[in-house]
Amino acid sequence: MSDNQSWNSSGSEEDPETELGLPVELCGVLSKWTNYIHGWQDRWVVLKSNTLSYYKSEDETEYGCRGSICLSKAEITPHDFDECRFDISVNDSVWYLRAQDPDHRQQWVDAIEQHKTESGYGSESSLRRHGSMVSLVSGASGYSATSTSSFKKGHSLREKLAEMETFRDILCRQVDTLQKYFDACADAVSKDELQRDKVVEDDEDDFPTVRPDGDFVQNSNSSKEKLFPHVTPKGINGIDFKGEAITFKATTAGILATLSHCIELMVKREESWQKRLDKVISKLKAKFHWSLIGLISHTARVSPF
Repeated sequence: MSDNQSWNSSGSEEDPETELGLPVELCGVLSKWTNYIHGWQDRWVVLKSNTLSYYKSEDETEYGCRGSICLSKAEITPHDFDECRFDISVNDSVWYLRAQDPDHRQQWVDAIEQHKTESGYGSESSLRRHGSMVSLVSGASGYSATSTSSFKKGHSLREKLAEMETFRDILCRQVDTLQKYFDACADAVSKDELQRDKVVEDDEDDFPTVRPDGDFVQNSNSSKEKLFPHVTPKGINGIDFKGEAITFKATTAGILATLSHCIELMVKREESWQKRLDKVISKLKAKFHWSLIGLISHTARVSPF
């Protein structure tokens, strides 16, 4: 794993991220628990901008991540018995990850903890990082925190929408697989009905014949095996229906969780904009009020009556 793992920041004195105290970016191969069918699978994991994302492999990063989580509210738990494993949980979503050795695990845990610590809206490094987007005037008037918060929420929302697209692609493939299974089942039932009709027609001539000695003889063209075609353990066309159903359920659960997070972010954003709108309206009302009073006072002074 050490060959595939790289630090995007060298940690030297000339590194601007190190000088600013920003968390370093980390990427490499980790084993991720998928499900009871596929078990542990190697995945290309990227730690960047307070977000942990994973891809099927380093070569497929251009196609989009398979999943990502924001580390702001994440809980990082090293495993008590497995020295290479650590778990990351955000609400009901849990990632089970394994490094190659304890040192690599500690490296990842420290880096993730650093990103989590620096994910606060008011952290010193985050204000330095996004200071160019917030003017000194707005900072003095109390809009600095709001602008930084809006930026982070927007960034998180884009990540969740990208994650939704990934889930959609996975779900479409699973639906196609299940549809093929059901189509194969329908074809098998149709063939079975035709086979049953043929067996009935064949059995019409299968009445026992009588030997000259009086014994009954059953004709050999009757076969119950025609009614019971052989089905492989893997199901029709080699599709593992149970495994596909479990994976389908996990994917839909991931979609619902991500969609719930998106709705939460959108509600918070709406509330933030509503507060800003209320402040602007209040200022305009106050300005209009004092302007109207000034106009009335001026009119009263210049009036001859």
